[in-house]
Amino acid sequence: MTPESGLTKEEFNAAKQIFDSIVDEIKRNEGRLNSDNVSSYETYIQLKNGEVKHKIDVSLYCIFQIVTYFKNYNSIDYSINDFASKLLSLLLKGSFLYSENELKHIIKEITKFINTSRHNYYIYYFPYISFLNKIEKYKEQNTLSDDIKESLLLLSRPNQNKDDLRINTRIKELIKGNETTIFSIEDYIITKDDVGNSLFQYFSDLTEIKQKIIIKFSEGLDLSTPTKKWLKEVNQILIETNLKSDLPVLINLFDETIKLVEILHKKTDSLWNLHNDIDLHYGDSKSNRWFFDKNEQLLRGFAWITSIINDKEFSNKIYETAIVSYKKKSEIGALLPRLGSACLFGLAQLPFQEGSAYLTNLKQKIKNTNANKAIEKYLQELATKSGKTKDEIEDESVSDFGLNENSELKTTFDKYVATLKINEVRKVELQWFNENKSQKSVPIEVKTNFPAEFKAFQLKIKQINESISIQSNRMESFFLKTRSWQFKNWENTFLKNGLFASISRNLIWYFENENQKGVAIYRDFKWIDNEEKVIDWLDENTKVQLWHPLGFEPSFILKWRQLLEKWQVLQPFKQAFREVYILTDAELNTQTYSNRFAAHILKNYQFGALLKIRNWGGYNQFHDGGVPEINLKNWKIKVQYWVEFINSAQWGDYISTDQVRFLNQNGYMDLTDVPALVFSETMRDIDLFVGVCSIGNDPNWRNGGNNIFGNEYWQSYSFGDLGELAKTRKETLEKIIPNLKIAKISEIKDKFLIVKGKLRTYKIHIGSGNIMMEPNDQYLCIVPDRSHKTSSAANLFIPFEGDNVLSIILSKAFMLANDDKITDSSIIHQIIG
Repeated sequence: MTPESGLTKEEFNAAKQIFDSIVDEIKRNEGRLNSDNVSSYETYIQLKNGEVKHKIDVSLYCIFQIVTYFKNYNSIDYSINDFASKLLSLLLKGSFLYSENELKHIIKEITKFINTSRHNYYIYYFPYISFLNKIEKYKEQNTLSDDIKESLLLLSRPNQNKDDLRINTRIKELIKGNETTIFSIEDYIITKDDVGNSLFQYFSDLTEIKQKIIIKFSEGLDLSTPTKKWLKEVNQILIETNLKSDLPVLINLFDETIKLVEILHKKTDSLWNLHNDIDLHYGDSKSNRWFFDKNEQLLRGFAWITSIINDKEFSNKIYETAIVSYKKKSEIGALLPRLGSACLFGLAQLPFQEGSAYLTNLKQKIKNTNANKAIEKYLQELATKSGKTKDEIEDESVSDFGLNENSELKTTFDKYVATLKINEVRKVELQWFNENKSQKSVPIEVKTNFPAEFKAFQLKIKQINESISIQSNRMESFFLKTRSWQFKNWENTFLKNGLFASISRNLIWYFENENQKGVAIYRDFKWIDNEEKVIDWLDENTKVQLWHPLGFEPSFILKWRQLLEKWQVLQPFKQAFREVYILTDAELNTQTYSNRFAAHILKNYQFGALLKIRNWGGYNQFHDGGVPEINLKNWKIKVQYWVEFINSAQWGDYISTDQVRFLNQNGYMDLTDVPALVFSETMRDIDLFVGVCSIGNDPNWRNGGNNIFGNEYWQSYSFGDLGELAKTRKETLEKIIPNLKIAKISEIKDKFLIVKGKLRTYKIHIGSGNIMMEPNDQYLCIVPDRSHKTSSAANLFIPFEGDNVLSIILSKAFMLANDDKITDSSIIHQIIG
């Protein structure tokens, strides 16, 4: 017998042969040892359906492998250990039983494993729960000996996270049988942070009802979402108590949670130091725990019953908790995804209108792949129940916050009236009146006499501003979704809802009714086309779509641009000024891919963040990268932008770009087969990625000590040809420069805005915003202060939002026009020499 395996030499060799056979089969098929698909391979299936003796022997061999791995940590392939753990877990689910001697041997080896593990969290490579379930099966047919009970006690864990709690609870059950255990609140709450203290304070006056709640909530430890049975039982418990009276305490509890997570986000310590600093423990080997699992489980329970509590203030707090739970921290990712998931579930169970409103907003605010999948699923479920499409319920769930069709709202506080209005730039303006006398500041009497009401009013203003931004972004997605409505339905949703109206009024819409077609904007309660004529034939049979400039004559588009400038209409996103991308000769030659945006060097982390904002997936800037892609479901097309890390740079900081490809169910598409709208909109996204994330936009790059790579690219991008985004920027500058104070000393020539200062003449590149000085094209490094704009630049009318480089160029132009008044010594030194 080989003592460490519990098998004879012959049994050991036979088990090893089966183990190796499964490994070899997986490697042959997948090219590596992938433990995810063990159960699908023939050799494993033969073992599963074969003799009980072989299954027991192979399971003992797996335990031998796991223990051996951690005794010889640096000399054994990690993938073998991972595979052994997976295979053992599968085998333990079988119906076979161990003998008492085999159980004693296994427990002895696990204890040895615990004692030899270099790090506490390695012990979770062993499938504890599956093994304890196997002992439970043994116990159903046999009596556990005192030796086994004593051995089991040695497996108890420190009891500080969800896995520990599960293991210790099972061990207690196995040893004590059906004996009644004394309830101890310390078994459910850890008081090492403010959240734990708040929980302990709430449950310390432990009524019978609260004991039932704490036990029931802890039962959901292994659930990703609660079962119907769980919800029914909790609902019955809550009928017996007045939970409404506890709402201030519960809201404060989630406030403490939000504060704790925000503290973690502010910390700049390394991953390991951060973990030690807050005195938490790893829950398992796959993820970092930044929160005590037992405390988190109680919070998850309260989040799950959001719809049962059904209180607006509490729901708002769950909404806030969802956002902060999924907020990413560098190198770690979302800190509390399990709690975030519970919040999503709770909000999804609210009444249709309220639940879908929360989820629609969260869809725009949370950029976590798993969270977005869950949100999409919940919205689809709500849509199915209501008999509408997901898009329709997202439209209808947008609150108008009491705003009328003119986007105004009046709120009374005794003798004071607050008039709230969304202005032409889609910001909330607030004015106070006392007997028709106006004042801008908040009256002291309102703050003093109506503290709760004023707090709710302030929250409403914040929510309105947030919702305007969220719905503007969502409406921009209508281009690729090619959404359309019957006019009457569209009017009720987008013009009579005061919040939607503040966005829709400044957009251009396409109308079609039998043989009549028109493009118009809503102005002074009438629909006006670009000839400034009224369209008066709209009725309930008219089809409405958001207008896109693709396919329209340049002269037609120009008229719209001129009208927007004349009326000073600020669009929530580029529409009349939207860039259009069509196939080039080079792309016709390459056929299945585009090199238009290849060979750029981008800042990786900035790129990864922008991908999420534009709803691209497939890429992780913190780990192994991947292929950025966007899945256009209604077109059944996937678009990929190939990138890779630059090995000569500091790892992970920079990437180089390559091809853009379009795929359908048949594989890579010929570019001529890609719908023009899909091509234009996705290439616009990619142009945006390059325009924002390129190192060519970094004015410090050449002087920043980056001598290893990128200088040649930086020079070519900083002062090279203009892309489509930059061409639109140039057209905008050509319109506004003649109306500025610097018009007489400025001109646009080729790809530069030329500014003649008192000391030098400056060439500001319209693509990157970088500057050269005449007569010798000397580079001038000016790092923009993004938190400040010169008053001259800030007051300019620009008919669209979102071009930060344009603002930077104008700010630099105003500064350099008065270069004799610059006080920054680093800039003066470069100019004068």
